[in-house]
Amino acid sequence: MLPAWIVHYAGNLFTVRPEIDWKKCTACGACVNNCPAEAIHMDRGHAVIDDNKCILCYCCRELCPAEAVKSRKSLVARLLSHS
Repeated sequence: MLPAWIVHYAGNLFTVRPEIDWKKCTACGACVNNCPAEAIHMDRGHAVIDDNKCILCYCCRELCPAEAVKSRKSLVARLLSHS
């Protein structure tokens, strides 16, 4: 078994996280109201995701009527997706 900090760090190397495109966000609140982890809040009229609370369920991406939630791949995930 590996120490928890190594597992956590290694897991983050391959993560694909949701990210708000502020140019598309209409501040409708669909993501905030439907996030099961309560990881999204409004700031200056746009949604913001707290990566520390996000459970990677992608409900925000599925429910956004403006399609303002995109996927942000880690460096390793980007490198692996191009091979």
